[in-house]
Amino acid sequence: MTLPPPPYARVVRGRARYLLRTRLIDPALGFSLGLFARAARRQCAVSIPEPAAVRRLLIVHRMRIGDAVVITPLLRALKKRFTGAALTLVVPPLVSDLFRRDPAVDHLVPFAAREGEGASQAAARAATEAGPADLAFILDFTPQSARMAGAAGARVRIGYDDHGRGFGLTHTLPWPSEWNRATADYPFGTAPRHQAERWLALGALVGASLDDGQPRLYADRLRPWEDLLPGAGISEDACVLLLHPGSDPAYRWLPERWAQVAETLAGRHALQIVISAGPADASIVHALQASLRRKVPDTLGRSIADAVDVAARAALVLTVDTSLSHIASAVGTPVVTLFGPGDPAIWRPYGPRHAVVLDPTNACGGCKLPRCPLAEHLCMDGIRVEQVIAAAERILQARPA
Repeated sequence: MTLPPPPYARVVRGRARYLLRTRLIDPALGFSLGLFARAARRQCAVSIPEPAAVRRLLIVHRMRIGDAVVITPLLRALKKRFTGAALTLVVPPLVSDLFRRDPAVDHLVPFAAREGEGASQAAARAATEAGPADLAFILDFTPQSARMAGAAGARVRIGYDDHGRGFGLTHTLPWPSEWNRATADYPFGTAPRHQAERWLALGALVGASLDDGQPRLYADRLRPWEDLLPGAGISEDACVLLLHPGSDPAYRWLPERWAQVAETLAGRHALQIVISAGPADASIVHALQASLRRKVPDTLGRSIADAVDVAARAALVLTVDTSLSHIASAVGTPVVTLFGPGDPAIWRPYGPRHAVVLDPTNACGGCKLPRCPLAEHLCMDGIRVEQVIAAAERILQARPA
């Protein structure tokens, strides 16, 4: 039985251009570029060195917070494979604090252009700071990152071949067919895998173990609440329910529903509510605070390191499909994640202790667009308060006494 396409797939505006690009132009361009890229790799073929010969390992990852969290299994696997190598990680400044406590990372290079610096100058400076390197993994899809690794001295450069554009890479895996594509447009037979496992799969090219795909971050679990949230008045023995409502508009849930869930759970389980927020979430936080019957502290203005420590001290995290879901999973805190536009097969919180909640009618979902193209926000508005409460209750009741 063939299921009808979801409503977003029937939207006319822009749909023809999207299908032309994804069904014809991208495959044709990828095939053509892929031929040239493979020929280039054959011309400059280099072999992967033995582990004992690798003294300096370079990882370049210039993506967002959630993407950064899920590369940690690969970092651990590479560190275990190349035991004598120092691992240098190049990341944007926004996410660099995620890795300052990570024992797998020996040298951290925050990459950003300085005032008066062009992109090429910034890349050249980062290559100097990161190098020299014997082997590099490129965990984003910009040619500049591959060139940066080459400028740092890495003759072997490993990554995913983005639609045939992996000219700067020497060893590649094929681009996964589910990446950056709406679920209704997955090719027949697509079997999506979690993003952490996709990154970890690159380790197989150098003989690294693929056994442990669990993302991990290193939190300071002894930081007092007064240090984390000054003036909030949270007692040290409090059980904290951490809510994270902010994300792109298509990924959000209604603030009055968040408030109903939070009030119900706090009343039943004597939980202290705290709202987690990123720098752009002020309006969302204030809308939620206005819907609650009690005064609730928030993490607005706190650093990403603070966000990790707050998540580690929480009893339960409730969030939409965004970076805090992965942060919570990576510090071992159970999390309930509400999914609408995203694909939980790729971006669910990793591990068995968590829960995913979706619209039970499956009316829409999977477009992966930051803004809903429909008049009605079917995928998120279809999620009911009772579903989220039930998922949270199952986790809370399973807590050790």
